[in-house]
Amino acid sequence: MAVSPRTSTTLRLVAIGALAALAAGCAGTPQHDSALASPTAASPTASTAGAPASASELVRTADFTAKAERDGWHASVRDGNVVYCKEYMPMNSMIPRRTCLSKAAVKMQMLAEEHQRESMQRAGAAACPTGTSCQ
Repeated sequence: MAVSPRTSTTLRLVAIGALAALAAGCAGTPQHDSALASPTAASPTASTAGAPASASELVRTADFTAKAERDGWHASVRDGNVVYCKEYMPMNSMIPRRTCLSKAAVKMQMLAEEHQRESMQRAGAAACPTGTSCQ
């Protein structure tokens, strides 16, 4: 069955339009996390009572923010709350995704990653007794 050049061009334009609409829809739909809706996310410049933050609270927040940035998280403000966002490449995808979490959720994730690292190091140390060469 032969397709006329005019029909072929029309089909190509429809396919390109559909792909463009799909790409625009994917790019325009933000990923919402249940942790974002958490009212416990605190601003770094004010305590939960609305009073100015103490010096020690600011230092703790600065220390956490620096550690989070070393792990690839970037602080931003959404709906008046501080959230930490990170971009990553999902498995089997070339499209990067961005996930944003509250401070508490990022702390939990960083703690879980640290425990996983420690358990892997312990497992490696147990497999290679001291005084032997495992290389």
